[in-house]
Amino acid sequence: MVSLPICPLLAFTGLLASGGEVAGPFVVFIVLPVAQAIICWQLVIAFESIPQRYRFQEPAHVWLLMVPLFNIYWNFKVLPALAESFQLYFYAHGIADVEDCGERLARWYCYLGITWLIPCLDFATGLASLVLVTLFLAEADKLKKRILAIEPA
Repeated sequence: MVSLPICPLLAFTGLLASGGEVAGPFVVFIVLPVAQAIICWQLVIAFESIPQRYRFQEPAHVWLLMVPLFNIYWNFKVLPALAESFQLYFYAHGIADVEDCGERLARWYCYLGITWLIPCLDFATGLASLVLVTLFLAEADKLKKRILAIEPA
């Protein structure tokens, strides 16, 4: 007897590995935590590039994003805080050409993070989230380099 998946996207993700039995646990327990740790590491580096008096959050608190389910809430604290920290630094130095420092990207990433809990949307919004967090990290890296060019080492 052949069983049909409830959601076509779940069927697609099952095709990623031969047989489909290995793909789910491998992705959930290996790939996602490694990707999440890399993102956290990049966020910590970005926070550390901002002088202490301009930070809205300590870099070490970023690692709380590794806690399952809590990370959905904590995204709303960390990512916008990084963008706001960049804004505060640049505005304090009279640099106004930085727009929102990626704050909109950060907020949209947070909103999409909530939709991961909805079946059949998790794969599509997961890809969109990956794009948004990549764009946000690229923006943060660009701003970090600008700070390092201004601040003495």
